[in-house]
Amino acid sequence: MQAQLLAASQESFTAGYATNLAVIEQQTYLAQAETTEVMAKAAWLKAAAQLDRVLGQTLEKSGISLKTDKEEGRSPQH
Repeated sequence: MQAQLLAASQESFTAGYATNLAVIEQQTYLAQAETTEVMAKAAWLKAAAQLDRVLGQTLEKSGISLKTDKEEGRSPQH
């Protein structure tokens, strides 16, 4: 949405209806929105990792198995 507002502001500036300050403000708002989005995604990923850790699913979710040779039905190789 902020990208659309920036585009509209730039069009208004090109047409002579807005100042360059209005365009700069919209650029600032877009940068803030993008930063907020990145921070929210990072927080979500951190929370998901913490949940996996608490539930003991970290290795499983990462595709890591700790099965021993005996559990897999193989004899250990020396």
